[in-house]
Amino acid sequence: LLFSYTGMGGCGKSVLAAAVVRDSEITGGLFSRVFWITAGRSCDRIRSFALMQDLYSKMGKEFHRLDSVEEASSRLIELLLFDYPRTLLILDDVWTESVVRLFDELQCRILALTRNASLFDVANNRKYFVLMEPSGYTKDEAMQAFASYLNCSESDLPLEALQIFHECRGHPLLISLIGALLKEHNSRWKFYYGLIHSQKLNNIKKVTHYKYATFNEAALLSLEDLTDDLKELYFELAIFPLGVKISTQVLTVYWNKSIYEVEDIMAEFVKRSLLIKSSSDCEAVETYQIHALLHRVIKMSCHSDLRKTLHQKLLRHYLKVADNCWGKLPEHEYIFTFLGYHLFRADKFASFPDVFLDLKFLAKKIALCGPASVLNDLIYYRKFIRDSHPTLFDQIERLIKNNSFQLATNNGKYLSLVHLSLLNKNLSELYLEAERILQEEIDSGAVVDSFAKPYLKSWCKQSFGKDPNFTFSCNSVKCGVWMSRQKKIIYIGFDSCLGVICYF
Repeated sequence: LLFSYTGMGGCGKSVLAAAVVRDSEITGGLFSRVFWITAGRSCDRIRSFALMQDLYSKMGKEFHRLDSVEEASSRLIELLLFDYPRTLLILDDVWTESVVRLFDELQCRILALTRNASLFDVANNRKYFVLMEPSGYTKDEAMQAFASYLNCSESDLPLEALQIFHECRGHPLLISLIGALLKEHNSRWKFYYGLIHSQKLNNIKKVTHYKYATFNEAALLSLEDLTDDLKELYFELAIFPLGVKISTQVLTVYWNKSIYEVEDIMAEFVKRSLLIKSSSDCEAVETYQIHALLHRVIKMSCHSDLRKTLHQKLLRHYLKVADNCWGKLPEHEYIFTFLGYHLFRADKFASFPDVFLDLKFLAKKIALCGPASVLNDLIYYRKFIRDSHPTLFDQIERLIKNNSFQLATNNGKYLSLVHLSLLNKNLSELYLEAERILQEEIDSGAVVDSFAKPYLKSWCKQSFGKDPNFTFSCNSVKCGVWMSRQKKIIYIGFDSCLGVICYF
């Protein structure tokens, strides 16, 4: 029976295993003997043989020199089966499949600690996995840890203790490193908070019983057994905003790969505890998230010019999919939410007016993200957008502000920004732009079939050429019929009442 704790470096796998060993119900009740074996990264066949020889001698038998791995394996199987059947082996820091194979042959109960769950695919015995997602300490647990290091009460901790907790998201390794450092210099709270806040994690260094002195060292080690291609792809994730979920849809465009290739790549990262896979049932597509600290490490490892190139790559690939038209971008919520972010970091300032004065793009963004998201971008990136066309910018901003409730009610799905623009001829430039878009869609057949084109065209000219006699939103009408000869609209409202509108 093989039981595995899997998680990123410093998330507390060994600490949890040690707590299990200290539990009297486990060590006294379930297991009579517990042996802790540390494998390590360089555990080849020779070192594995040495570990097995050491385990054999620790089991209390007279020293007997074993000549081979095969002999060591057979003797240990005999001991564990007949003499010590209630033995637990804790196999710490597992990095290679060869170690898994050798100890799996012993057919005993093993608790393995690793960063890569895929190593245990070679195991033949029953196996169970516990994925230790890097959620970290809770606020109370972090405060208790700091108080324990400083031998004081939690109420005596300064404000920086809480700030450090929020910055490092309660990561156990960083909490313990900072706690150990503060034990020696308890006046350096602001100094260590500044290091984390400025992302200088490599400067937080302390020699402890843990194998790695810095968080960067522990984090980057998880990437060492990736192929060069996978390592490159993982570092390319550095361009995404901190804490944002990344969907497979976005990555298929970014990496120019099929959905199946992307899923396989992300599965490799998840197995190595480099990503957290979302388990929400309400999400239609798979999403992934990088732990904030790990995200900062890979971001620091990518120099600014490389990150700018990667932002440009994402934009280039999305434009290619959209036939070089921002209004035709695929309906991925991520790209509509963070397009301004990527344009800014790619130094594509000249593209801001093309994007945020495009009514098709804005209508889609409202439908996917809501009007508040559009208004936020118009405010945040105002200096890059408005100067190219001040009048159109002001009219768009005013229209969305004045009609944000209507747009938010159905996310612009039925009453879009283009429809609203046609209802506001007083906003002349915006009206002309909306009329141009509608005419393009009519000519291309995107709106209605050829039979209805002249009637829709006529209606637009008559109804919106001057102030309309009557307007209504999609919230008040279920359906309607335009009768061109009689110049009437017959409609049924959501209150089930029949209505007639006449145009003369």
